[in-house]
Amino acid sequence: MVRRSLVHSTVFLFALAACGDNDRTVVDRGVEAGLDAAMDALVEAAVDAGVDQADEGTPDEGVDIAIDEAVDEGVVRTPVTLYTSLVDLSDDELADAALERLGLEARAPQCSQCHGLTRERVRGWADDTVDRMRCIEGRDPNVDEDATAILDCFGGDELDVEGSGLLSTALHLEWFTRVFDVQFGVDNTEQGTFREVAQMPKPPGFLLTQDDVDVLLTWAERGAPGIRARIDESGGVACTDEVRRGMIEHVDAMATEGWTALNIEDDVTMFGCAGAEDASECLAAFPSVTTLDDGARWEEGVAGEMRVLFEYGYRSSFWTRSSADGRYVGHGGGERSNATFIDLERGELIPSAGQYDPGFFPDNSGFVMQSAGFCPQSILDAEPSQVTFRELGCSDLDSVGLYQHMAAVRGGDYWTVFGQFVSDDGGFGAGRALPVDFDNNSEATFVPIVYDGRRYEARAAIDVQMPFEGDTVISPSSRLAVSRTRGPEGGQSGFAVREIIASPRGETYRIESPTVATYCVRGSKPFFSYDEEWMVYHRYVLDDDAVELGFTGADDPDFAAYRTQGAANTYMLHLPTGEEHRLTFAEPGQYALFPHFRSDGWVYIVMRDSRGGSTTEYIVASDAYFRL
Repeated sequence: MVRRSLVHSTVFLFALAACGDNDRTVVDRGVEAGLDAAMDALVEAAVDAGVDQADEGTPDEGVDIAIDEAVDEGVVRTPVTLYTSLVDLSDDELADAALERLGLEARAPQCSQCHGLTRERVRGWADDTVDRMRCIEGRDPNVDEDATAILDCFGGDELDVEGSGLLSTALHLEWFTRVFDVQFGVDNTEQGTFREVAQMPKPPGFLLTQDDVDVLLTWAERGAPGIRARIDESGGVACTDEVRRGMIEHVDAMATEGWTALNIEDDVTMFGCAGAEDASECLAAFPSVTTLDDGARWEEGVAGEMRVLFEYGYRSSFWTRSSADGRYVGHGGGERSNATFIDLERGELIPSAGQYDPGFFPDNSGFVMQSAGFCPQSILDAEPSQVTFRELGCSDLDSVGLYQHMAAVRGGDYWTVFGQFVSDDGGFGAGRALPVDFDNNSEATFVPIVYDGRRYEARAAIDVQMPFEGDTVISPSSRLAVSRTRGPEGGQSGFAVREIIASPRGETYRIESPTVATYCVRGSKPFFSYDEEWMVYHRYVLDDDAVELGFTGADDPDFAAYRTQGAANTYMLHLPTGEEHRLTFAEPGQYALFPHFRSDGWVYIVMRDSRGGSTTEYIVASDAYFRL
């Protein structure tokens, strides 16, 4: 057995990094030498554990056996001798090793591909993880009552990693596997389900190794030294409202070349338009929001009318998106699954595999749910009882990362884009601005996709540098991308719109991305109209919104409830002029979230009412596009 005298007092296996990279350059030569010596010591520990290398196989196999033996004893801090060697590293050496594993300076970009490595974010990861360590410290995964207590630290029956920092990177390691085996049996599906929800990194990232665990844990336990010295917080994108000629020319071209015009040409049937002579007359059969007691003021003082398309009692998670024809709505959350599609025509909920981040191609041909796959839209048209993403025609594209958005070229490739992002929980943290944690190494990854009539296949991805920009969204035509920008002082400075010029190069493309417009407004989850003349987004109500909402200021007594209960409104921005229009009037505890266009111009919005201790959500549709 592995000797307990070599084990650090913190009984714990988890990692403190979002991601790892199998091809990374880890540290400088001095630190590498320390790690090599540590691995030599590990092999010796295997021998000490009773493993005969000559009889048992290769040294690596011996190491695996030593680790298994340690876990058998309930020791989660393995391989134990690597910790002993890391003790001898200075804070500077250890910080270099840890931060390179996290992806600092993009040399191992598995973390920085999705998250800006700002001081606040990295410090938060370390602090949250150390806090959660205290909950599971001293627990033996081989003991039933301890395994129960460990899972209780992660929400018990409602397994979640919220507030766990970066412990979600360890869900594949042997110690955590033992927890689930003891609780649910060796053939359990619960660990796989939990990993599907919570494991980091998501594809296309690599899982952390045991070496990564030891380096990062040791660094965190020392107080995560080196953050201030190694992470440069200077820089940002100062915003000046500007619309360049390229933006105007693009909007003019999209009047006939955009997907609004193309879908009309292709006779795409829009949901709720039977008998309507004009798109503005669609959805007339649905009730106005003014018929709802809690929605009477939603339209007050704003352009257009809103109609209630669907009501549901569960809390959706992360964004909501809809098919080009407006019939299908997708989001995370549900009554019977972790993700749901809603068929508005039938009024039916369709449970779905996956977790969140739905998307639909603008030609009404296909859809995606993150961590599940891509499917042709004919699967939804067949009125399924569920969507497993194992249906004929579905594809699992591991090269497409979190926060993906969709586009299509008429007669050409489909496209997705993803990159650094900030998760938007839909306003459950009242009265705060959404962070803008994008760093100087931020880049957007564009993936062209081919559908051959049977399955989707991804071509080689193209990385485009976009310093201090993130939450990037591609326009339906794939010719524009919009990002939230981080200002020099750290908050959001505005939105930047880039033209995306993709030129064929071998089996993939070369991309140029000149900026064609900047808009100095605050908002989250932007989305282009299908004619690419407008953009919609939601904005959380903060003190600087008080006057715009009709109050004398943030100190107005009638505004006080917004500070405690929070709220969000939906806005629509005219891209050629930069004019902004508010579409909703949310009271404290109400949130108008995740707005997006369907092909003909109707804007779908999630209206959440969280007042009174319960939550009700509605899918509503605004006709503001036609009135503006």
